[in-house]
Amino acid sequence: MIELFAASCVAIAYYLTKPLPKFELPNFKLQSSKRQMPINSNFESTREVVEILALCLSSGMTIPAAVNTVSTESNTQLAMQLGAAFQNHQLGANLGEELGHIATQDQYWKFLVRLLQQSWHQGATILENLTELNDYLLELERATILRKVKRAGVMSVLPLGFCFLPAFGLVVVLPLVASLMNFN
Repeated sequence: MIELFAASCVAIAYYLTKPLPKFELPNFKLQSSKRQMPINSNFESTREVVEILALCLSSGMTIPAAVNTVSTESNTQLAMQLGAAFQNHQLGANLGEELGHIATQDQYWKFLVRLLQQSWHQGATILENLTELNDYLLELERATILRKVKRAGVMSVLPLGFCFLPAFGLVVVLPLVASLMNFN
């Protein structure tokens, strides 16, 4: 009877201790060539586009030239849509409406699009605001990574509990119960 119980505890412990999925940190390196794969989350792709825009504007490019550079150098969905919006504007579409359509698609894109609209309509310089937006998105990215690391630490302890609890039961509790049953 005890052997059957011990075997079932070992089988349950083996089933519950499957390996956890591999945790990988995202690549923070900005590359000058097109990426092979788009970045996974939207705030990361927004941060990449903001970073490239800030570099282009700080070098003296105009906003249309900077957006054109972003659309050719970045493989993110936001960069492609910004490039399409400026191409439509060059063909005669209203730039404010084109950017407004992009802003409704994602909560993080809204920040960048509002800055571009403000600069386009009012002629304001947006380099400082782009730098602040990049810092905000970077902190958001770091907070997400920290949350994933904390979760991975908690999840890595769970299999230990499932392994040691049945072992404790087999080594300590079962002999104690068996000795108490034989004592009576």
